[in-house]
Amino acid sequence: MLDSVTTPISLEDMKLHLRVDHDHENVYIESLTMVAIALCEGRLFRSFTEVQAEYGYLPTPLVSWIKLATLEMYAQRRLATEKSLTMSPFSDHLLEKYIDYSKGV
Repeated sequence: MLDSVTTPISLEDMKLHLRVDHDHENVYIESLTMVAIALCEGRLFRSFTEVQAEYGYLPTPLVSWIKLATLEMYAQRRLATEKSLTMSPFSDHLLEKYIDYSKGV
């Protein structure tokens, strides 16, 4: 279950973004959201806790990236065994300002 303390997006918000109005995929949507969060933190080379400590909140572009990544994984779920996740190059621009280049790249 998505925890509002550790997760910036509620299940209800994610379902609204995905345009899902049933409950039988709740666990699946939650797991995709957690994967998107882990991917985002990996690309930033830091945790959301560190980002929140720096900014005092989780910036909207990061929340938007998580929603986009979750949407892509949800839309491509039947293709998961055929190819890796592909996202619009635009979406990665949402992260640029928040990447800690001292820890990676």
